[in-house]
Amino acid sequence: MDGLRIPRCYFPDYDPESLHNIELHVFVDASTQAFAAVAYFRIFDHGKVRVTLVSSKTKVAPLRELSVPRLELMSAVLGARLRRSIEENHSLKIQRTWFWSDSSTVCSWIKSDTRRYRQFVAFRVDEILSLSNVNEWQWISTRVNVADEATKWGKGPSCSMDSRWFQGPEFLYTWDGGQMSVPEDVADECETELREAYVCSHLIKQPVVAAERFSRFERMLRSVAYVHHFVESSRAPKNNESTKTVGLTSAEIQKAERTLWMIAQSEAFPEEVTILKQNLERDCARQKQVKAGSNLLKQSPFADEYGVLRVGSRAGDAQVLAYDAKFPIILPRNHRITELLLDFYHRKYGHANDETIVNEVRQRFHVPRLRVEMGPLPAVRLQPGIRPFTYTGVDLFGPYLVKVGRSVAKRWVCLFTCLTVRVIHREVVASLSTDACKKAIRRFIARRGSPIEIYSDNGTNFVGASRDLQDEINRIHTELGSTFTNAQTQWKFNPPAAPHMGGCWERMVRAVKSALRCIPEARKLDDECFVTVLTEAESMVNSRPLTFVPLETADHEALTPNHFLLLSSNGVREPEKLPTDPGMALRNSWSLVKHTLDNFWRRWLVEYLPTIIRRTKWFRDVRPLKVGDLVLVADENAQNRWLRGRIIRTIPGKDGVTRSAEVQTTSGILKRPSTRLAVLDVASSSDDQPEVDATRRGGCSPPQPIVDHVTRSKGGSVIGVDDKQNWTNNTKRQTDDKQ
Repeated sequence: MDGLRIPRCYFPDYDPESLHNIELHVFVDASTQAFAAVAYFRIFDHGKVRVTLVSSKTKVAPLRELSVPRLELMSAVLGARLRRSIEENHSLKIQRTWFWSDSSTVCSWIKSDTRRYRQFVAFRVDEILSLSNVNEWQWISTRVNVADEATKWGKGPSCSMDSRWFQGPEFLYTWDGGQMSVPEDVADECETELREAYVCSHLIKQPVVAAERFSRFERMLRSVAYVHHFVESSRAPKNNESTKTVGLTSAEIQKAERTLWMIAQSEAFPEEVTILKQNLERDCARQKQVKAGSNLLKQSPFADEYGVLRVGSRAGDAQVLAYDAKFPIILPRNHRITELLLDFYHRKYGHANDETIVNEVRQRFHVPRLRVEMGPLPAVRLQPGIRPFTYTGVDLFGPYLVKVGRSVAKRWVCLFTCLTVRVIHREVVASLSTDACKKAIRRFIARRGSPIEIYSDNGTNFVGASRDLQDEINRIHTELGSTFTNAQTQWKFNPPAAPHMGGCWERMVRAVKSALRCIPEARKLDDECFVTVLTEAESMVNSRPLTFVPLETADHEALTPNHFLLLSSNGVREPEKLPTDPGMALRNSWSLVKHTLDNFWRRWLVEYLPTIIRRTKWFRDVRPLKVGDLVLVADENAQNRWLRGRIIRTIPGKDGVTRSAEVQTTSGILKRPSTRLAVLDVASSSDDQPEVDATRRGGCSPPQPIVDHVTRSKGGSVIGVDDKQNWTNNTKRQTDDKQ
């Protein structure tokens, strides 16, 4: 700094005529540490170019961190302000001004519409354009931008009078006034500063089929089919014999059905239809899911080959079900086409009760709130016509303390669950060793027969039992080996850390545990009493209904696991009147048993199987007890009896929540707390229940299923009929069925 000498005159010994073409060149630049602007005068004097420093301005970057493009923009603002200050403090008339920046982003912002950008960029660009002209801004390379020297910390400009800081960059001496081109590899815009653009569109759709003009589904279907017939006939060659048919073909009717389903779906779910149809052209990795707020999210929808939306069912491996039963067609509940379809089913089945209509409709269609994502059901859950425990899940739970003499010993329970009809069998084991597990399995097979497949978790005792079982199968001798090898039993393990895959038998473990809570902890039972209590718990679980409890008459009973073991829900059957002739008696008795079993399996296929293939968990609201609700009364003293009744009066507490109610039953009027009343989720005559939309005799929207589904409210229980065993001593626990 000691040798720094700044001349008083910008251009010593200049020609006064040269001031008529004076130019001002402002260079701007920024870094993460500072931003600066420096200005130079440029004239043509005596046939050569002369450049001199006029002024410079430098500012430290703000403490709040800003992006480099924003700092470059602030340096441009500083340069525009410096130009105004120079013009105001000089009497010289500047003929032309040029601004130079090495930021192509800033140059792009200045030359663009400021309404495209956020406020930070828009306000500063407006100020720049108010102090300069857009044509005055040009881009230069960082290498020749002299303002770059003022933005580097610890490396300032040279103080020599011969440096480019005082004499200006070299290109000003040779520049001819043309535009500087920006290289293609230099970004010209920062997308993060762009303002979000919102486009509002209003799409008006004209209905392809005016369903409101039809009163019957059959007429609408045949009208659409005739349209397809006409179109195909018009497009076909004149000599084509296949188009000369007068009546409708089955293919044309099926095509008309698909057209109606797609019309209803496109009008009710336009976004979902667009996304799922586009998935047909994408591979699995690029497929999109419906939005989180969609009403179809819980149904895991997909579009079939024709573009019809279907439910992503869990019964894809079921060989006994038709394609429409495994993957029902989704129809909107309040659409006119759906209403005509439900009316068609009502008339087809002679306006039968709700259960008949629901049962027939849901064989092909899924309508919200008609009866309604869990993983797909395994094939073993969907096998009809087999004996119980053909496919078995096994698990151990405990321990329970029992009294042996004057000491106390531990006992565990080995629970076997039939995966098809949900019947259970229990065995008591004295330890968790592999040998004890093998003995329990031998006792089970001796009483229930050899399973085809046994499923369990990855417990070390089960792994050992499976290994020893395989060795015994290979030897094929001794009575134990014969027992297993004749059945060709296969043992399968669930993956580690996946208890939800064994939900079918884990749910039964929970049910038995709840029933065993009646055992007092202070008083220990002996082995005989423990086995007795455990057997009673087994009987209670096996007597639970698998299907809906009939409401029309008491003569019909719900299907239970005991029907497949004992031919009745509780093992007690009225003696049949047999003919006196021995041959006729034998023939008729065998036919009776066979007919009874066939009826049970037919009901299993029609009533129970459709209820487990839907994803029905965790999607229903809970309401308090109301007058007119049909309920089951929980009674500890009646273990195998289902007492039904209807609420005639509710008794709310001080907080307004129903705490108890009076129930009209066949035994009279009972007053019970709400925790002892289980609401049957069936159709009600009340119109103020949004989750129960079915009507008695003629309603188009049947109620939801209650099989294996439990919910609870603050003021009362709304639970499924699969949980009777939980009422004994655990009515306050919320339960759910792991399918």
